[in-house]
Amino acid sequence: NGVYGLRGATVHPASGPAFAGTVVVKGKEIAHVGKLDEPLPELPVGATTVDVTGRHLFPGMIDAGTVLG
Repeated sequence: NGVYGLRGATVHPASGPAFAGTVVVKGKEIAHVGKLDEPLPELPVGATTVDVTGRHLFPGMIDAGTVLG
């Protein structure tokens, strides 16, 4: 149940257009979704930052068999 900052991906939010951004995951929850040019929220000591440039993130869409989106 660590903290991960996923930075540089194309983020596809549930509503609105996709954008280059950052997603912070704390344990089993999405703690932050923001644009890449926004400052990353302060992460706790021991957090892992991962460069996910070129990848696509769909925060909140957790069922691979979903028909949403």
